[in-house]
Parts: sequence; C-alpha cells; structure tokens
Amino acid sequence: MLTITTCLAYPEPPTNLLPLADALTHDNIPTAFAPWQNRPKSAFILPLCAWDYAAEPEAFGQWLTEAEACGQRFYQPRRADALEYGQTLFVRFGRMGGRT
Repeated sequence: MLTITTCLAYPEPPTNLLPLADALTHDNIPTAFAPWQNRPKSAFILPLCAWDYAAEPEAFGQWLTEAEACGQRFYQPRRADALEYGQTLFVRFGRMGGRT
C-alpha cells in the first residue's frame, strides 16, 4: 500500500492526483490518501500534499521519525525527476519494492 499524504488543513486530495492514484492501483500498487496527522500505517508514504507541515514542525518531525522507526519508507521525488519523468517515476518506485 502506498499512501499519498494530505493534511488536516486540506484533507481532500487534489483532483489532478486522482488519476495517478487510479493508475498506480491499476498497476498493483494500491494507493490511498490520508492526512499525515492521522499517522497512516502503509508501508510506503509519498508526502506530496502534506502542505501544513510547516505549521507543526515538531509534530511532523516526530511523525517522520516514528514512521521510519516502524519500517515505513518515504519517497519524495526530486523536482527535476518529477518534471523529467512524470508518471514513470512511479514505475521506478514499483520496481524498487513499492508493490506490496
């Protein structure tokens, strides 16, 4: 399972990410959205929409530390990669073990 994190300030995913989540799920990478404050338990986290993290830096840092200690893996593409490769980033993510 891959969770694309949102935040409590903006809990609904942006509509432009819904096709991505559908495509990943179709490619056997089940994908969901959840606010980071709810501490999603999936194996893989993509913190694309955790936009309010700067308002709670200590809580956000604690969540990152706890999640990593529990074995969760974070993936945040570099901007250049995202612009150059677009959705193929997620194909590479699947090949690195993103499938569960």
